[in-house]
Amino acid sequence: MSKKIIAILTVATILFVCVFAACEKKEKPYMDADDIDAITNENGEFELAEDGQYIVYVTDEDGKKVTDKNGEFETEVQQFVPTMKKGVIEDYGFKLKIPKGWKITEEGNIFSRGSDETVEVRLVKELYDPYFERADKLFGGLFKEGVKGSIKEDASLVEGADRAFKVIFYNEEATYVSVVFENNGNVYCVAYQASPDKADMEAINAFLENWEFKPFTYYPELTAVSEESESSTVEATTTEATTK
Repeated sequence: MSKKIIAILTVATILFVCVFAACEKKEKPYMDADDIDAITNENGEFELAEDGQYIVYVTDEDGKKVTDKNGEFETEVQQFVPTMKKGVIEDYGFKLKIPKGWKITEEGNIFSRGSDETVEVRLVKELYDPYFERADKLFGGLFKEGVKGSIKEDASLVEGADRAFKVIFYNEEATYVSVVFENNGNVYCVAYQASPDKADMEAINAFLENWEFKPFTYYPELTAVSEESESSTVEATTTEATTK
């Protein structure tokens, strides 16, 4: 292998980690659902208020439920927090059933299967278009230089996604697969990494197939900026057309 290819592969690996992996790991971001004394339905799922918050029982200083004058338990609305129960993670904007054979690590958003495979699930605080354009420019150029891999847009990668793209990248030390997708203005990234001899190119699909979207927008200010930008573009185009 030439020094040029080795250098390119090194750069590609660094770029993949920087673009598709979180710089800071959050320790245990999901709360144990059993620790929340909230109202649930017959299926054991939380009953949520109209704004998506928990409806919890009011307790006294000793942790006992408080009753009203009619002897019924008092309730109040409590801010929703990400939870995990019986292998199901529920966040503000999605629910994810952890695939069989995978275990959640101490970082909370990283899953492992054995010692050679990991999957990281994270929310991206960025609009889809610039994120894809940057990835396409970076990796598209590297693939043209001879790096083994591919990048392709395909909304069907995740059911319910508005848009999505997949990047696959190989080197002698690892195989990387990352799927980035958008729903309701939210951008998510699911990134798979494994040693070449253990790589399972279908492993990431188990996470994508178990993904369920919820009607929530994490960063409405980003969506608002995007909508304002699109509106300005349409207005400018219309003005230009009418003045010709």
